Amino acid sequence: MEKTIISMMLMLVLAGGAVACSSTEVDENGQEQVVSEESVVDDDVKVTVYVDGVYDLSAQYETPAGEEKIDFKFTLEDNVVTDLEVNSLAVHEVSVKLQQMFIDGIEAEVVGKKLDELGEFSAVNGSSLTPIGFNKAVADLKVEATM
Repeated sequence: MEKTIISMMLMLVLAGGAVACSSTEVDENGQEQVVSEESVVDDDVKVTVYVDGVYDLSAQYETPAGEEKIDFKFTLEDNVVTDLEVNSLAVHEVSVKLQQMFIDGIEAEVVGKKLDELGEFSAVNGSSLTPIGFNKAVADLKVEATM
C-alpha cells in the first residue's frame, strides 16, 4: 500500500514537472502544439566570437610607489585562452615581488577558460594591484580580438 502511494506521488510530481517545462502554441492551421523549453531559442542572447591568435598587450596601473607596467601574451583558440605569458616590467622593489606573486598564480586562473568567462580579478596570489593591469589587458584583448 505504501509503495503504491509513493509511486502515485512520484508520478504526480514528474507529471507536474513535465507541464512546468512545456507550453502550448497555436500554429498557423489553428492546431495546438506542445513546445518544450529546450526548443525555445532566445534571440536576445549574443555570443561574441573572438579571432584565434596570439595577442601582445601592455598595461599600466598605479601603486603607492608610482606607476608600474606589465606585459601579457594571450593565445586564443575557439574563444578559449590556451596560453598566457606574463612579463614583469616593475621597477619598484615591492612591485617586482608582487608582480612575481601574480605571475606565479594567474596562469592557473586563466588558461583553459573561455575569454568571456574571465571575471574581474581583485587579487591573485596575494597581489592586489597587479590584477588591475591584468583586467585592463583583458578588456583590451576583447576589443582587439573582435576586429
